Amino acid sequence: MNIDGHVIDLSKKRGLNRFSACRQVEAYWEGLRGSELVPNRSQIDPRGIEDALNNAFILEAIGAGNARVRIAGTHLNELMGMEVRGMPISTFFTPASRDAFSRAIKSVLESPATMQLTLRGEKSWAQPTMEAKMLLLPLRSDLGDITRIMGCLETLGAVGTTPRRFELLGAEKRKLMQKEDRPLGAPRAVPQTEPVLPEPGFAEPTGPFERPQGEVNSKRPSYLKLVK
Repeated sequence: MNIDGHVIDLSKKRGLNRFSACRQVEAYWEGLRGSELVPNRSQIDPRGIEDALNNAFILEAIGAGNARVRIAGTHLNELMGMEVRGMPISTFFTPASRDAFSRAIKSVLESPATMQLTLRGEKSWAQPTMEAKMLLLPLRSDLGDITRIMGCLETLGAVGTTPRRFELLGAEKRKLMQKEDRPLGAPRAVPQTEPVLPEPGFAEPTGPFERPQGEVNSKRPSYLKLVK
């Protein structure tokens, strides 16, 4: 209740603060994407997601539906109780959820699409209830193929004993639409250092100039004089 006596619904305000790291990572990725289908891995600057670095990670595809951790924030290490760099990302999931997670990874890279996963921490006597979100966002490698994933894993609740593994409860997929006229999956154009001609747009093709029939082009009109 505020000082004027009006009741304020704080549940909505609390909802806005849940999983803020995932929202920050997604907004940063969208900013990099711009008008492109998918941004490049080389564009990622950690300073752009400074407040979400502990939850962020970069994956590299190692097969259909499989990916390993290339870079991981400290929170991922805390959840597993060890350094996770180089490990398959599937180790964060319970065996019963790994097939579904594999399909999610495959869809992110092949569609391409973004994916937001709703997770629940596996519970035991020393592992309290834990809610979690995982965000998966496709990236292009230096070769131009979509084989990298930028992601975020954010949890609510005490970590407890490690390792913590998660059940996959649901997935929200957003298929990305082509934003420019080039084949799906083709590498982005390399920036040009020399000036280039603009795209033709609505302009028609130019052709040779032809004088109208009957127009004299061999003599200067009699009323024009050359002044030196």
